[in-house]
Amino acid sequence: MEFNTVLDISSIIWNKEDYNSNTNEYYKLIYSVSMLLEKLKESKSKILLRDELLGEMINGFPFDRLPNKFHAFGEIVYLFLGKIGSEFITYSDSTVTDIVSIPNQIKEYYNDKTKNEVRYLILKIHSDDFKSVYFTFEYLWEGTDNLTTQIGEESKEYKTIISDKENDLNDFFGQIKPTFEHNPKHDRIKSGTYEASLSCFDGTDTEVPQMLLNNSINSNGIYYNFDSLNDVWVVFRCHLDNKYHGYDENDPNKIPKIVRGKLHR
Repeated sequence: MEFNTVLDISSIIWNKEDYNSNTNEYYKLIYSVSMLLEKLKESKSKILLRDELLGEMINGFPFDRLPNKFHAFGEIVYLFLGKIGSEFITYSDSTVTDIVSIPNQIKEYYNDKTKNEVRYLILKIHSDDFKSVYFTFEYLWEGTDNLTTQIGEESKEYKTIISDKENDLNDFFGQIKPTFEHNPKHDRIKSGTYEASLSCFDGTDTEVPQMLLNNSINSNGIYYNFDSLNDVWVVFRCHLDNKYHGYDENDPNKIPKIVRGKLHR
């Protein structure tokens, strides 16, 4: 499933007064945020985030308020935010005066610049036809159902994952994880050549092709990787739900340049 990730900004830019009053809740939040960031990293999820909002999140994270034993978490956050440049999708700084989000994503404690950046983000997901999924946490979530945006009479609803509620996070990523399923038309040929064969699949063990799929690069819904053992490109295409079959591609010119660049090929 293709989707854009929308982060609950308040999970990174904390309410410092609330943090001082309910410190233990934020200590619980530390583990849950770390798990979400790891899942997003593993899945190479595309995140809706402007450079300006990214800067607000980096500058607004209360690293100085954390006790020494939690500094590792601060480093996880900074490392994640500092390396997601290739995975985020930017958007314009436009907004409309009557757009609202339910529950309200523009927190009173945000500074004016952060408030504006969140407004731009809200308008982006409202005006975008591409599917967005919103990730938040139990302590921060003030709603009862899914995140909603509204302009006048027009409202839109977005799948909302409460990342630390039971198994919601693992269940979601388990459902969207691309799974290898072999198509017999790509069977290996023991003699002769067949450009559509899949060299990494021995006919029974799916471990190698699944590993290649797990570490592949997504370009327009098609996944690409380089099979070093067989010295050939592998292309994975979806044929049903999240089921992907693969085949060798001997012509590197048919591999998108952005993919070759990321894999240094």
